[in-house]
Amino acid sequence: RTIVYVPPGPQDFIKRVNLRGDFEVGDAKFTKPAVQEKVNNLSRVAQGQNPDDAAESVFENMRGHVEMDNAVANVSDLYFGFPGALAHMHGSYGIDNGKIDLHGNLRVDQKLSKTQTGVKSVFLKVIESTMKKKRAGEIVPVKITGTMREPSYGLDILK
Repeated sequence: RTIVYVPPGPQDFIKRVNLRGDFEVGDAKFTKPAVQEKVNNLSRVAQGQNPDDAAESVFENMRGHVEMDNAVANVSDLYFGFPGALAHMHGSYGIDNGKIDLHGNLRVDQKLSKTQTGVKSVFLKVIESTMKKKRAGEIVPVKITGTMREPSYGLDILK
């Protein structure tokens, strides 16, 4: 459900188009195998499984609100989920340059420290001790930055 306006002018179409609306995508797969594998690994970790275990491709749904102007899509209330986790994010995506800048929270079903060993486990236990403990899982601040060709995923420690 989108309203689209394209004013006349000499600029490229992608720079002129303006849109406002809501979207929803269900049961999708990422086109880049490396990105899909990262999502699969995160899903296994969020469920308390070993990230090295084999798993089928996972991605349950995505929905949000988008406002695009001058080839930049600003996304709010972006929700996407996969088994063991649900993300709520906001930010922007450059249509013409592929730049991603999304920030928000990821709710996982398991405590992250229980899914790791060694130094990673100790580091995550320290982080978990600063978070409110309402259920078995965690809510962690996350970010997705970089470009569509080379996205970067991680904790949003500045949040």
